[in-house]
Amino acid sequence: MRKIGVQSMGAVDKRDIEGSYKRIKEAGIDFIDFGLDEFVPGYVIKNGDSVELLAQDFDKVYKEFEPHIKAIKKAGLFAGQFHAPFPMRIRRKPEWNERLNRMTINSIKLCRAFDCDRIVIHPVSFGFYDNPQEEWDFNIKMYTELIPFAKEEKVMILLENMFLGVNGHIVEASCSDFAEAARYIDTLNDIAGEELFGFCFDVGHANLLAKNLYKAVTTLGKRIKALHVHDNDGIMDLHTLPFVFARGQDGQSTDWKGFLLGLHDGGYECDINFETYRLMKTFPLELHTEVLRLTAALGRYMSNIIENGYPEYETPMNSGWVR
Repeated sequence: MRKIGVQSMGAVDKRDIEGSYKRIKEAGIDFIDFGLDEFVPGYVIKNGDSVELLAQDFDKVYKEFEPHIKAIKKAGLFAGQFHAPFPMRIRRKPEWNERLNRMTINSIKLCRAFDCDRIVIHPVSFGFYDNPQEEWDFNIKMYTELIPFAKEEKVMILLENMFLGVNGHIVEASCSDFAEAARYIDTLNDIAGEELFGFCFDVGHANLLAKNLYKAVTTLGKRIKALHVHDNDGIMDLHTLPFVFARGQDGQSTDWKGFLLGLHDGGYECDINFETYRLMKTFPLELHTEVLRLTAALGRYMSNIIENGYPEYETPMNSGWVR
């Protein structure tokens, strides 16, 4: 059975760090996806505001997060994956990028301090009307500059499929073309001379763009080293539990059968992580344990499908969604 994880955002109450991790463990969750984006939000970075929390000397950064490190260990959990703030570079503000580079390097060091070996660092998306080759060159340069630090800390850098909002529309962004995403990973690993880069597949982002999930995950195959599992209505990035949204004849907004079958057929070898922070913020604190128990049960169900495929009575329909 694969390990089941949940992101820290929403599940960890900063007023009761130890109690939060204890509650997560008791609900049947195995690991934490620790999100630094909660501590340094994207709007802060984009506004150029002070982000000294992660830009200061690493010894000071470590002391800020040491209570989480100790509480995770005390609860019997582990940090299974990490999530850096984003964006980690700003294309048209190069004067900010030296500070953002320090933040990125400290995020990698902090990942290792949590005894975690993989971190999501989002690719930069230039925008709907810009030159794709310039975006590719920018991202390859950004990730290449991080290789020495990732090697030193023995931390794998994970790219993620992105989307953008343009005039009220959801449009493709960096790594949402999964053939291109595979090329990113292969190119960067060639540059690194080892398997230092992988992919975090975000099923919610893919659903917003109406991607064929089976094709997406089988295209990436074993490059996928982590998951962001969450559901939405196909319109907004809602970050709630799978199977929540009903739509159309097949009953679901997200093609969960295609997603899970794709992971099975693509040989996915890693764990299952839920990025469901908005759900946790919606439910009262008194119900968080029950929500986490349901999350753990969904993880075990998905783990079984990925491992063994669907039972005959639940074979996915041969529709446009699946395969």
